Amino acid sequence: MLTGMESGQPNQEQSETLRQLKKRSQLDRFVVRLRIVAAHSLAEDRQRLVDLCEHRWEFLPPATPSEGPRLKPVPLLPVEQVESAIARIRPLLLKDDGISYKQVLGALGENLSSRDREELALWKEEFEEFDPTAKAGRPTKPHVPGEPVTNTRIGSSWLYGDLVHADANRQSFTSRSTPEFVFAEAQRMTCGLMLASLHTLDFLKGLHEQAAIDVSDESFARQVTVAAREWAPTLHAVYSAEEGTAFPESFDDPLDEGWTKVL
Repeated sequence: MLTGMESGQPNQEQSETLRQLKKRSQLDRFVVRLRIVAAHSLAEDRQRLVDLCEHRWEFLPPATPSEGPRLKPVPLLPVEQVESAIARIRPLLLKDDGISYKQVLGALGENLSSRDREELALWKEEFEEFDPTAKAGRPTKPHVPGEPVTNTRIGSSWLYGDLVHADANRQSFTSRSTPEFVFAEAQRMTCGLMLASLHTLDFLKGLHEQAAIDVSDESFARQVTVAAREWAPTLHAVYSAEEGTAFPESFDDPLDEGWTKVL
């Protein structure tokens, strides 16, 4: 009788080991992505994120008896700041990248305590609240005028219709809206997803410190972004040769006799 090893097929124990290694690698990548999001300038002021993602349109009283009511304006962030923020967040929403919040948080709950699973569910729900496809899915046909449109659908029309794609179906949901209105909803969505990312990262840090999850120290320690304003490579060696000396085809190839080490 052949064992799993002898037959070339992993046995149950080996399969479980491979699954756990894959799960750890996935969680490592997820943590790194959360840290990339957390390193964005928009994440520096959490209260501002809360204010922007919880924004609701409010009526202001008329300034004078002869004027009608007005809506309280919402502050708009620089467009490029929101664009770069959603670009960092987007892999957390995509199944194909293998580190979507649904994939990772769904698998993470297997070995947690009931209390930790309850908190995990809170942060997963926070993602779902602002995830443009979590509840309504991707639109497969253009919007029919007169049908209701959710705020998240409006925000996602900017993300998928105007920013990272040119999805005509998405664009149809905001064809009668001003760019400022669409962007305001996209901003709300982006700030909500960033908050969900920050809360989830805080939660995972705590679990890691308690050794409650299998994740590497490196994923919490490695550099994830560039903060330097200038940079030059470190020189380890410098060689010189007479003008016209042929360069080696690869750095791995040995240098000809015409090259002299000067540093």
